[in-house]
Amino acid sequence: QRRLLEFSEQLDTLLSAGLPLDRALHVALNTTEHAQTRAIIQGLIVEVEKGESLATAFARHPAMFPRLYVSMIRAAEEGGLLPVVLKRLIRYYEQSIEFRSFLVASSVYPAVLLVFSVVAVLVLALFVMPRFAEMFADINQPIPLPAQILLAGAGALERWWGVLLALPILCALAIRLYLGTASGREAWHKRVFRLPLLGPLLFRAQLARICRTMGTLLASGVPILTAMRAVQALSENSLLLQAIDRLQRAVKEGKGLAHPLLADPLFPRMMGQLVAIGEESGALDGMLIKIADRYEAEVRRATRTLMTVLEPALIIVMGSSIGLIVVSMLYAIFSINEIPL
Repeated sequence: QRRLLEFSEQLDTLLSAGLPLDRALHVALNTTEHAQTRAIIQGLIVEVEKGESLATAFARHPAMFPRLYVSMIRAAEEGGLLPVVLKRLIRYYEQSIEFRSFLVASSVYPAVLLVFSVVAVLVLALFVMPRFAEMFADINQPIPLPAQILLAGAGALERWWGVLLALPILCALAIRLYLGTASGREAWHKRVFRLPLLGPLLFRAQLARICRTMGTLLASGVPILTAMRAVQALSENSLLLQAIDRLQRAVKEGKGLAHPLLADPLFPRMMGQLVAIGEESGALDGMLIKIADRYEAEVRRATRTLMTVLEPALIIVMGSSIGLIVVSMLYAIFSINEIPL
């Protein structure tokens, strides 16, 4: 998406400066450093110079230009609004990248804490505790019960580390194979949005993406059924795909979008009501983008709240685990020297 955004910004700047399309593509080729992007632009130049439309040329390179992009460019060429639509695409991808970056950045710190705590416990269990046990064996001193429990755990970890390492890998492979089957995907897709805490977040993030994409397509003059087909390519969740398919059939029958949305239990009622207002006012595209803004704001707030709770919880767990090991070792050392605690 970042390379696509960079190319779109470059093309928009050149076309806004008054350059013809073929010249703009040549300039973009000469100023692009990424080898794969250069190869794609070279292909675009050849196809455009043969007389093909820009949308058709884009469609020949699906690795870089998704269906959404091609649909909007085709509608822009038909309506003579290429610069306007390019700006909408740039705005769309800027918001998508920024939203995704926010979600990734929010998960980095908890992940680092979790990895650090696991590594710290493993170092203590595999390297420090065995030396500790040797020290007690040398002086022929009984080990206090807390230290015995920790040493037993460390010993089991040392003996069975291969099994403990292989177990999560095998579980992950088994889950992947299960999700590779049609029944497995169906079962997971039905449950993923019901997961505690994460389920509603994932569902709202998907709705935000769908609404923003549809709103952007409709604002660019793409017919509603074409926009809905493009939206289907955005989600791999079979539950959402089936729901969008139901909406498509209803729209084909002339029922509009709001009525089937309100009748479908998967979609929030508020979403259906806002879409109805958008249809009545003739501003469905703008209303869909507003709905996307609202859901993205909800996801951001919920993510911040979740991280506010999760980060201290991880710190407490990490500190407690390491502290328990250290206190048990100190207790054993004090018992050797008969120092009262």
